[in-house]
Amino acid sequence: MNLNHYQKLKQELHNTSLCIVSKRRTEEEILFYYQQGERIFGENRSEELILKANHLPKDIQWHYIGHLQRNKVRKLLPYLNTLESLDSLALADVLEKECQRIDKDLNVYLELHLAEEDEHITGLLKNELN
Repeated sequence: MNLNHYQKLKQELHNTSLCIVSKRRTEEEILFYYQQGERIFGENRSEELILKANHLPKDIQWHYIGHLQRNKVRKLLPYLNTLESLDSLALADVLEKECQRIDKDLNVYLELHLAEEDEHITGLLKNELN
């Protein structure tokens, strides 16, 4: 997206916050949006998020987008502001324990599996929400 398109979009959205999906983007590309005032960036690879978080400004709010493996929670959690893909109760349990261990609050979006015809899609089932 060039600067003119970005500025037009921001004017049209008024007070809306953007999550800039920065996967496969360089630190320089992320810094461009950071310099425009953006502070929310999303990644779907834990190693890439950690690397970028260690090299970019500390006030960036990192979102993890997509399926997060439980074995990566401990390493990734200190960098996260928001998990956009809580897709299982097992992951919720791991997140709760790790958040307590490091005294961290984490914003979480639930991923729901509502497509009954497709068993291969991830997400919490209706009966798990009770």
